[in-house]
Amino acid sequence: MFSLRGLMPTKQMTRHALKTAMAAYLSVLVSIWAGLEYGYWAAISAVIVMQADLGGSIRIGLWRLMGTFVGAVVGILCLFIYPASPFLLAVGVFAVILVCSSVPALRASFRIAGITVAIVVLGAPSTVSPIFVGMERFLEIAVGVFSAVLISGLVWPSHAAGILRTELSLQLLEAASLYRAAMEHLLSGAPPVDKDRLDALLNMTRANRELLDKARREAAPFSGNRGQVLVRFVDALERLTGHARALDRLARALPRMGYHQEVREDLRVLINVMVANLRHMAGELVRRPEAVPAPEIRPYLHRVEEHLQELREHGTPKGYALDAVANLYSLFEHLKALGRELARLRESLQYSAR
Repeated sequence: MFSLRGLMPTKQMTRHALKTAMAAYLSVLVSIWAGLEYGYWAAISAVIVMQADLGGSIRIGLWRLMGTFVGAVVGILCLFIYPASPFLLAVGVFAVILVCSSVPALRASFRIAGITVAIVVLGAPSTVSPIFVGMERFLEIAVGVFSAVLISGLVWPSHAAGILRTELSLQLLEAASLYRAAMEHLLSGAPPVDKDRLDALLNMTRANRELLDKARREAAPFSGNRGQVLVRFVDALERLTGHARALDRLARALPRMGYHQEVREDLRVLINVMVANLRHMAGELVRRPEAVPAPEIRPYLHRVEEHLQELREHGTPKGYALDAVANLYSLFEHLKALGRELARLRESLQYSAR
């Protein structure tokens, strides 16, 4: 039977639609109050600028304001040099895109800058000063931008910093699951890690950079120690993904009954402690900490190291192939690096909570 369930908008999309409609409505009202002739440009800007989170709206709004300002200036200069014509439009668009591409802060604004040049050059009446036309276009865009940012911040506000925290928490849980799966494959012969999961985690960590950029524009939720913690976690999760790939590769390379079986239980306890730390930090990030605090990792790393030293003293490695012994030590080096990374992240969380 046909169902409309899949066609129904989600709560989030319903809120976004309402916020966008409110921003467009507000921009038109302000345009009318300010006497702006083409208030529909304000409404169009409000619709374009409105994003799912406040940081995104601020970022898109700044790009649009900068692009509009540069485009308006270039359009005004063009009209002062030569009367409006298709050739003048082409020259203006070429010039503004060249300027925007040369300035890093303006590269994301080149399209709106080109559009603004076209509006100013082609839409300027011969009886009106080019400066007035350019200023009016900029004011119309500014009204739309500020309307969108205002509504985004006041009505059902969604902060990029909060979204980033949630994403980081989910990624920590996924990393914990991947570490455990890799070790269980090595120690118990369980199925290996699905490569698609590793790729998905990598893609998620890459997307963190965009969220971080948005969060930086939200001063209040991103200030102080908590903001620095998010920066550290974004950096660290990229490295944790690399560790997950390395652990999976080594787990596949080591023989089923190789030298690592001599420290099997120590490795299992160590990975359980690491997983517990990842889960605990995932809860802390979204303010839902685990009921039982996770133990420190360093003592468990030291225990494995001591056991390996005892095995060397007894000559146990001589009974195994050289590559099996070397791969185990490579695996342990990755675990030590992972342990140090987790310890630093844990300290960062504790520092931010002060």
